[in-house]
Amino acid sequence: MRYKLLLIVGLLALVPQVALGQQAFAIFNNYDLDATTYTYCNSASIPSQIPVCVTTAQAATDGWFTVTNEEQRTIQVSIDQIVVTGGIDVTIEGRVTGASSIVTIWTDNVTTADTDNDIIAVPENVRELRVGIKIGSADDGNDLTTNLEIIDIHYTGTRISRR
Repeated sequence: MRYKLLLIVGLLALVPQVALGQQAFAIFNNYDLDATTYTYCNSASIPSQIPVCVTTAQAATDGWFTVTNEEQRTIQVSIDQIVVTGGIDVTIEGRVTGASSIVTIWTDNVTTADTDNDIIAVPENVRELRVGIKIGSADDGNDLTTNLEIIDIHYTGTRISRR
């Protein structure tokens, strides 16, 4: 059983936590990117009942999903095929508990297919996340089967409950 230390009015107490299972879903799954501005999974597509992003959006307010009741949170980024100039920019952003500002958790410009999968740990104080992707300069292909970008980005976290 896991315990978390809590300080309550000067009293140190151990509060048991119970893992309720894993939350896992695809933010982007075999996604073909065409935009040179950041694209986010539409927030309405992200709840755990929907396993794959079905619509995308590009507004600064799009793509956020809540992760407050989860720990051991990771984002896995795999770009299996790139047919662009300037690479693919990936950014993971978070909103921290108690703050309204956005923090950058991880950013990368992927210039060659990256099948080794980057796994990025999400800090504990992050309450909301979003992942944005964009083409660095230009889409080289005509997006036929052989010219598609193939992008997979997945989220995993363990749901917890305090007793």
